[in-house]
Amino acid sequence: MGEAKRHHYVPEALMKPWARTQGIVRGYEWDRHRQQLRWKELGPKSFCCRYKLFAPTSKTLAPDLIEAGLFVPVDDMGAKARDKLLRDGVHSLSDKEKSHFIRLLLSLDARRPEWVRRLRQGGQVLKAALDNDVEVQEIARRVGLERPPSDWLEERRGLNFEDRALLLIQNLVDNPRLGAILMACHWRVRRFPSGSPELTLSDRPLIREGSTFGDGFRWLMPLAPDSLLCISPSSHVDRLFCDSSAKLVIHYTNAAGTLQADRWVFSCEQHSEASWLGKRLRERSQQLERNDRLEAPKLLAGP
Repeated sequence: MGEAKRHHYVPEALMKPWARTQGIVRGYEWDRHRQQLRWKELGPKSFCCRYKLFAPTSKTLAPDLIEAGLFVPVDDMGAKARDKLLRDGVHSLSDKEKSHFIRLLLSLDARRPEWVRRLRQGGQVLKAALDNDVEVQEIARRVGLERPPSDWLEERRGLNFEDRALLLIQNLVDNPRLGAILMACHWRVRRFPSGSPELTLSDRPLIREGSTFGDGFRWLMPLAPDSLLCISPSSHVDRLFCDSSAKLVIHYTNAAGTLQADRWVFSCEQHSEASWLGKRLRERSQQLERNDRLEAPKLLAGP
């Protein structure tokens, strides 16, 4: 098998339940230029991916180390657990299968392009901090080092600062403390009856509410257009939400997912029935534009 160059930040397997005829998925986005809702119909392989998104730049590391070595196994094992969860229910999962699915959940935020960008940027900040440290500069002068100390260190270790920061993704996916909390939570899959509105899936599929280290947090994850996973340490929070009317739960989940989307929302609804997406995605687009304006001065200032 050749090097994986198309790196997915949303696994293909998570999008497949929203596929229509011939495995085509319909993705909606807000066109900022034309100020209107638009959509594309493509296979899951063509959505939510970027060229070498997770690729290290150090020559000592394989370009697809993170994609092929971490995310492909996480996605494969997580998808198998998801399929069993949908087919046989929560209680059918072994602890190992639950662990596989938890790793998949934790990977969803870790692999977001914005988070990857921040990790890479953080590596550059550390590099600059080392070179600008007065004590390090004095040591470099005494030993006759005629280049930036960071360059010498990168050459000696065979790993640049950006890649060292990027490899922290592994720690985000394999988080024992958070994994133990989620393993001990109440898990519930709610299936909605025929005729109910359908769940959508955004390019940030996991909806996290509340502090994960508190008692009242809730994680929601659409598994299919008619199935929703709810994870919470509180049976009361779980029951209060899942026992509400199907229409209320679906509309709430769809709105929450859309308002945190980075770009895409996937839906099986007809275009005429998806008009609400335009309003929500416009709101999200305006929020992202405000965030971009706040971020721009920081980027111009440099590390």
